[in-house]
Amino acid sequence: MSAILLRVLPYLAVGLLVACVLFGAYHQGVSVADAKWLSAWHQRDADDKAAELENEARERVREQAYQQSINKAVQDGQRTNDQAAADATAVRASSDSVRGAADKLPFDSQPVKPAAIPALPPQARQLLAPQWCLPTCSSALTSERATWLNLLTKPEPAEEHASSHTPP
Repeated sequence: MSAILLRVLPYLAVGLLVACVLFGAYHQGVSVADAKWLSAWHQRDADDKAAELENEARERVREQAYQQSINKAVQDGQRTNDQAAADATAVRASSDSVRGAADKLPFDSQPVKPAAIPALPPQARQLLAPQWCLPTCSSALTSERATWLNLLTKPEPAEEHASSHTPP
């Protein structure tokens, strides 16, 4: 048995060596593929993070511009309110001076006459209704119109054709 073992042992050693080389190549290929995949994965994560930061910065700029427009609107409104308050104070002061001047005027207690309404000129006056037009005139006209409408909207009776009519 040792003679067979000595004969087979070099073949087994070569087979084991080939198996080890093949396994090493396989392991190297897997490692390279994993490294490549991991590199691509990290690159995708970095790209996502960069895009997120860029988007966040853009949104922050837009929010700041919006807030600045709100602040400007508030300032404009406050300026308008301040101007309105100053105008109201000036109006009050001038109305007080006008009121004071009016109080110094002599008081005349004559009654005020009511406004006169002038008569209409003849061409603007409405003519009198003629004698022949009676109150029943409009109701008769309405009745006549209803009759006409009925005649216009009533379906016509089906006429017989001359060819279908036979003399007795």
